[in-house]
Amino acid sequence: MSSPPDLELATFRAVAEHVCDAVEIADGDGRLLYVNPAWQRLTAWPAAEAIGCTPRILRSHYHDDAFYAGMQATADREGVWTGEVISRRKDGTLFFAHVTLQSFGGGRRYVVVRRDLTGELRGIREHAERYAMALLATRDGLSDWDILTGEVVSSDRWKELLQVEGGPRDLPYRFVERLHPDDAAEFGRLLDVHLGSGSAFFECAFRVVHPDGEVLHVELRAFTLRDADASPVRMVAVLSDVTEQRRAQALLFHTATHDALTGLPTRALFVEHLGAAIGRASRHEGISFALLYIDLRHFKSINDACGHAAGDAVLRAVGQRLRECIRPGDSVARLGGDEFAMLLEGVRSPAVADTAARRVLRAIEHPVEIDGQVLEVSATIGVSLGDAHSEVEPLVRAADSAMYEARELDSQAVRVATPDGSERTVRRARMANALREALARRRIQVAYQPIVRLADGVIVGVEVLARWSTPEFPDVSPAEFVPLAEDMRLAGRLGQVVLEFGLEQLRAWEKASLLDPSFTLHVNISPKQLIDPRLPTQLGRMREAGLLGASRLCFEITETALVNRPELVSRTIEAVRALGVTFALDDFGPGFSSLAHLRGFSVSGVKIDRSFIARLPADTVSKEIVVGLMTMTRALGLDVVAEGVETAEQAALLAGIGCPCAQGYHYARPMPAAAMTELLSLRRSRA
Repeated sequence: MSSPPDLELATFRAVAEHVCDAVEIADGDGRLLYVNPAWQRLTAWPAAEAIGCTPRILRSHYHDDAFYAGMQATADREGVWTGEVISRRKDGTLFFAHVTLQSFGGGRRYVVVRRDLTGELRGIREHAERYAMALLATRDGLSDWDILTGEVVSSDRWKELLQVEGGPRDLPYRFVERLHPDDAAEFGRLLDVHLGSGSAFFECAFRVVHPDGEVLHVELRAFTLRDADASPVRMVAVLSDVTEQRRAQALLFHTATHDALTGLPTRALFVEHLGAAIGRASRHEGISFALLYIDLRHFKSINDACGHAAGDAVLRAVGQRLRECIRPGDSVARLGGDEFAMLLEGVRSPAVADTAARRVLRAIEHPVEIDGQVLEVSATIGVSLGDAHSEVEPLVRAADSAMYEARELDSQAVRVATPDGSERTVRRARMANALREALARRRIQVAYQPIVRLADGVIVGVEVLARWSTPEFPDVSPAEFVPLAEDMRLAGRLGQVVLEFGLEQLRAWEKASLLDPSFTLHVNISPKQLIDPRLPTQLGRMREAGLLGASRLCFEITETALVNRPELVSRTIEAVRALGVTFALDDFGPGFSSLAHLRGFSVSGVKIDRSFIARLPADTVSKEIVVGLMTMTRALGLDVVAEGVETAEQAALLAGIGCPCAQGYHYARPMPAAAMTELLSLRRSRA
């Protein structure tokens, strides 16, 4: 069992909330997702008011829009921007801060660290000597460089940071000796540019090396005095040890991009690596790399038989074995649960990919000994091959499909999805034609799974689920035909058909007086539907036709749907809500930014992810997470449904901690409309 991503978020917050500098996290549109206590103290903005706003609330008139646009452009292009910014607090007072703006996830996230310089710079302007005395009581070092004579006068702390001794004429040389060899040339270049620029302020970050080999990260912030011709005559500088700050920042970023249990990159970071590999493939002709999708076989039985601690140990062991398999330039990640992925560069043919995958398989399939108990480990690997024309999602889907094919064969634990037309490609093409015809003729079936109120067992809703089968493709899984519909750009049509069937059945139940007053029809809506501007119009027509009546319809959306074109999504949600439709965030909990999306979008309910419920009641960590989620959702006034409830013990525990509603096999499996009608009638007769 893996450590839940909420624990990773807790680690992130624990670090950020003890950092002395102000830390903020914003999404791709600049909306604040998180601010730490130091940020609130510096800006005088409470977190409750700041979250959801943009950093424009801090802007002063000292910088124009082009300045801020340049900051973001540099961060997006180079990954980071640093500089000094004059900002405005909530009460209107100004403050001067050293700002580090870092772009993460290709511009999907921004992390900003602000260090307050107001007092330091005011001191320089008012009286340099008084400023030097004040700094004697700080952990920063002060130096005063007479540029005309070359002499440097410094504080004891400055010498301590650099571990140098000497007089005013010696110190410049001692300083240069301490510069890290990899940073010395760049520091010299930046200093020369500054001295010739006419600017008053100078700042840069670099490393220094002590005589014992210890490396320190330092930041230098300076004020340069110039004569009437703008020639530099004197520089007063502050030297700060930011080694721990850099370590804390590194921990923040590592926590956000790496799995807490195995230490491997997460899916999001692996997707970035995969995209970079596609970019590098442009330098080669033909196949350039291989993607391995790895699934541990029978892992659930290890958890069930030996406990989740043993399962965690197996995952850690597998993660380490995979890490040992990769070469420089390769990547490995944990995608979630018992699934891993590898990116192997320089693979030029299916045969080479197959050989490499079987080498990885042999490395995995060694027994793991835990507390004297020997556990067998086996895996299935699907492989897809990439080149310069590949796309991330089709590559992942091809490897995933190949993995499932290997699992079905059982005797062949590795399967390569070759690009030259496999059996699956032919099958997929036939299935695509059949699905297109089925949607045109509304030959899609639906099933209904009840949602039950835990307090009294009343059915307060159903989730409508798409089903499809034909004589050629009997019992095809939604996990296969739903992604196929998305690839064919038919997800909207599929969702529309399911919605129409569900609303027609809802109206029949209403006429038969079978529904509780709080009854809600839950329908899954795909990301592509949510960005379709025609959706509100379609719903409006259904309302005019009498299908969309009282506020009984709830659209279930995933976090993925919210991050794709969020402004358009937000507008669509508001337009649909105006028609009486509510929204619930599905699979709530594991997503890194789920908490932010509760505020950023008009979501009125959540469905707690089944991965947490499955571990109840044995896993105390999962229980605490669910308790925390309940506390938070109650505070926000959200409706809550626990998904995947399979035992009476889970149901009792959820009821005990105040969870209002649940859904899962403990109550009923998805069923046809007739069976659902019979169940509603039976429950109604007993009421």
